[in-house]
Amino acid sequence: PLLTADEARIIELASIYARALDRLARHRVCDPLRWRLDAVSGGRSVAGNVAHVELDNRRARERVFALIEGAQRFILILIPVAITVYALIDAITAPRDDVRSLPKALWIFLIVILWIGGAVLWFFFGRPQRSKGGDSGGGGGGQLRPQGPDDDPDFLADLDWKKHKGN
Repeated sequence: PLLTADEARIIELASIYARALDRLARHRVCDPLRWRLDAVSGGRSVAGNVAHVELDNRRARERVFALIEGAQRFILILIPVAITVYALIDAITAPRDDVRSLPKALWIFLIVILWIGGAVLWFFFGRPQRSKGGDSGGGGGGQLRPQGPDDDPDFLADLDWKKHKGN
């Protein structure tokens, strides 16, 4: 053989290097973005030509709009599911005697079968009405606490007991 394996490898690397220098000379700019755009579009970049970048931006916009549309679909599905699940849990935990219009089991059946329609009907016609008493403290129902000491029967009974004990 005229050349050894190492010499052949050196010549091959030199030719690759020469092709790379030729490519750089044709582009006149060492811009990786242009190289990528050339590879994607199969064309050659020319100074002042922005068609490759425009093409890339259009694809990016299409991807962003597709993601937004997917998020909108997800939200439009999530909201009715959340309302229906909330109505179902509310109907299950409601006291049987406080449910209005229909029996509790029928309300649960309607919420499951009619989905969002059953949930809306539950909120307007079946849900127990909350007390409109003077309990402005919020919180979890039960007996209303007296507002002042003169309204508290335990306090008044204690006063009577102390009054009779003192005499």
